[in-house]
This record gives sequence, C-alpha cells and structure tokens, in this order.
Amino acid sequence: MNIEFNHLIDVYSDMHRGKNHSHPNYELFFFISGDCTYFAGNSCYRMSYGDVVITKPGELHMMDIESGCKSEHYLLYIDPQSFNALSEDAQNPLAFMGNRPIGTDNIVKLTPDQIEEVLRCFRALEEKSVDSDFNGSLDVFTNVMCILNILNQAFLNREVSVEQIALHPTCRLLLEYVNANFQTIHGLEDVAEAMKMSAPYLSRLFKQQTGISLMKYIRQKKLAMAKRLLCEGSSVTDACYAAGFDNYTHFITLFRKEVGVSPREFRNQVK
Repeated sequence: MNIEFNHLIDVYSDMHRGKNHSHPNYELFFFISGDCTYFAGNSCYRMSYGDVVITKPGELHMMDIESGCKSEHYLLYIDPQSFNALSEDAQNPLAFMGNRPIGTDNIVKLTPDQIEEVLRCFRALEEKSVDSDFNGSLDVFTNVMCILNILNQAFLNREVSVEQIALHPTCRLLLEYVNANFQTIHGLEDVAEAMKMSAPYLSRLFKQQTGISLMKYIRQKKLAMAKRLLCEGSSVTDACYAAGFDNYTHFITLFRKEVGVSPREFRNQVK
C-alpha cells in the first residue's frame, strides 16, 4: 500500500486560497476546524467539524479557507493501485469513492462516534508517519482500513444528499457556465456577454456568494487543467493553449507564481 499523510494546522493568507486542483491519487480530507468552503463541479459546501471530503484521481476540487483564519485538517492520499493484489472476489475498499460520478457526493457526514474513531485512526497514523517503514507498517494498514471501512459504511448508509450552500440562482447558472466553458473565457466581458448581464454585477455576485473572485476561479480552473495535461505528457505550449490561456508568457509567469515551479520543471517532476 502506498499512501501519504499530512496533518495541517495553519493560518491561511490570500495566496493559499481558492486553488482548483486534482491529484493522481484518491484523497481523504478530514476537516477539524476553520472557515472553509468546498467546491466540486457545480456544487459548494460549508465544512463542519468531522466532515470528510472524498475525491478520486483526476477529480477537480477546491478548498477556499478564509484569509487570516486558522484551519486544521488531516489529509490522506492513497495510490489507486494499493489494493490491486486483492482477490477478484474481494471488494476494493476504494470502490465507494471511485464509483461516484465526478463532482457528486464528495462530502461524507459521520456520526459523533464515527468522528472520534476516525480521529483516533488519524492520530495513530501521525505517530507512525515519522517511521521509515510507514507504508509497510501493519499498524498503518490497519488504521487506513478502519478509516475506509467507516467512510464506506457512512457513504452507503447516507439517507439524503449533503446540504449544499444555497447559491443565488444567477450564481449557480454562472458557476455552471464557467465550469463548462472556462477554456474559452478570456475576460469578464466574455462571461457577461454569454450571460446577458453586466460584468460588474456578475463579478460582485460571485464574490459575495463564494468568497473568491470570478476571474481567480477561472484562472484556477485553467491552471488545474494545464497541470493535468502536463502530467499526461503534453508539451508546455500545448498545455498552455489547450487550457485556455491566450498568452504564453503570462501562463509561464502565473504558473510559476501559483505552483512554485515553471511548467517545464513541473512536467519533469511528474514524469
């Protein structure tokens, strides 16, 4: 089993907020505290203590944590090949995450007892995370399986969908339009023309409803797609224009600012 573990406690600044991204692995995000909104597809959710966000490989998602707010959460990344050795008759513990349609049912609500048990498992993983044989440890395997089993039960036994933030109808239409067309959007006027509304109104509404600016959200959607294309082997130039950037130099500068390395360096790192 190949996993990565993190326990993060931090005060978030504007530069850490609102970055649309995806991973090659399954991700579990166990929320403890903070002022956090989660985005997936055309949905957004307010996070509460003990909520777990599940995402599968390639699934775009974004956590927006209020600037200046202290936030705490646990992260667990699980390689999709981790359970390939199971017999054909055995159920893959990751199936409940992988079989969901993208952008749906990302939030798993737990009972108080389940929250305490999952928290116990994450604390046990943290104790083992400093060991050199972390991925080969039986204790690590046992605690990961315990977490997955609890989440699987909670996911399968859910009675209703998790309540989403009640977005203004115009904002929901705006979010749907941007998610479907971000590659062809180069400015607020493009959105305003398509929506038949004023650019200042749409920009102000989106910021009020989601906490982040509309253009920043669009840039993060483009960056996330560019990163995915680079991971799949596309050239820097092809990734730039396929993701919807119309200025190569601006793309390089923005990518380095947001990701920390140039697109070429990023591409070489993930080969």
